[in-house]
Amino acid sequence: MGVSSVIALREGIIASEHRQSKETNEFLEERLTQGSREELLFRTGAIDSGLKGEMKQAREFRNEIIHNSSKRKVIEDTENIEDQVNRGHRIVDKLWEQITEQ
Repeated sequence: MGVSSVIALREGIIASEHRQSKETNEFLEERLTQGSREELLFRTGAIDSGLKGEMKQAREFRNEIIHNSSKRKVIEDTENIEDQVNRGHRIVDKLWEQITEQ
């Protein structure tokens, strides 16, 4: 979702003359956290609160798997992982729908 939110911000709210600049890319990709990108998409009206909440839940799930060493080593509930991956795909689809409606 990180790459998708960067693209959504770039295409949705960044002025066209700044979209491809190195400074814009650095700001969106390196200086903003994923949570900050989600908040910015919400505060600019690019996404609604429901999608913001879904993105937050997916980010927190991902962070738990990546940053919690005990969960990283043993994934017992593979069905839940598959559900979460599918959920991530749905969130990205919703993100694009809401961005392109504007």
